[in-house]
Amino acid sequence: MSPWATHYAELRARLLGAGAFMLLCMGGLFVFKEAVLGFLMQPLHGTTLQTTAVAELFFTYLKVAGWGGFLIALPIFFLQLWAFLKPGLYQTEKRVLLPALVAIPALFYAGAAFAYFALVPLVLEYLLGFTQAGVLTQPRLADYLGFLFTLMAVVGAAFNLPVVLVLAMRLGFTSPHKLAAARRYVVVGVFVVAAIATPPDPISQTVLAIPLLLLFEAAILWGKMLEKPREVSS
Repeated sequence: MSPWATHYAELRARLLGAGAFMLLCMGGLFVFKEAVLGFLMQPLHGTTLQTTAVAELFFTYLKVAGWGGFLIALPIFFLQLWAFLKPGLYQTEKRVLLPALVAIPALFYAGAAFAYFALVPLVLEYLLGFTQAGVLTQPRLADYLGFLFTLMAVVGAAFNLPVVLVLAMRLGFTSPHKLAAARRYVVVGVFVVAAIATPPDPISQTVLAIPLLLLFEAAILWGKMLEKPREVSS
């Protein structure tokens, strides 16, 4: 068997193992589907949702179990990726990649939790606060979950800003000094992103922008800490 085929077989086996774990998580979540869905509906504060198709609730349970199983198994996928890549990496590459692979799911979880507990209630309060005579606002369950999962995914991805910036610094595309010098432009950009991702009210935009700016500052500090060992060694 060629080396390429051997590496492919190893990667396939590792991904299948992580996929099997994800399926187990999905099955466990489906067993407790009512409790899981009830938890996801808590930001609505009692607002009644509706379904408009015979099998919509069943497929919603499957969707919730699928997304939940994937999120729970996400660190396992990264662990298998690390185990696959580790033998072929230099020590310096390991010192860069391992913290990144640990930070990516951790920051994603932090962002998703921030969206669920802090941002989603504010957005829902703003959007559901609109009333019109003769109009009954009763969202569909599928639409609400799509909105919830999208916002959690977007904020979770945005919380990985430090990882992207630190990798860019390690690759030489930028530096802590350059990032600090561009701080005013980053502030404007962050508020623009927050305005796009949230309703047009200043409260929810600020609630999203503040942690992103703090993460930007954390990336600069992280980059400075990584520069010190290189300066000492040189």
